[in-house]
Amino acid sequence: MIHNQGFIEVAPAYGRDYKNQAQVKADWNAGMDFQDLLTRSYINKQDAKALGVEVIIRYANYMKVLAV
Repeated sequence: MIHNQGFIEVAPAYGRDYKNQAQVKADWNAGMDFQDLLTRSYINKQDAKALGVEVIIRYANYMKVLAV
């Protein structure tokens, strides 16, 4: 799951979605899984930190983004 850009774009996993940034941040900080939109693999905050990548989360039916 190495990305040359230094960042990955993810979406909530397992059918979850969010209406606002507070919900996204709460689940990200709680270590919930998100799905990499490129590789379809799962990643959480701990994984992203270990890989040293920045994460962009798409939410609200992929219409909004949040960099974490």
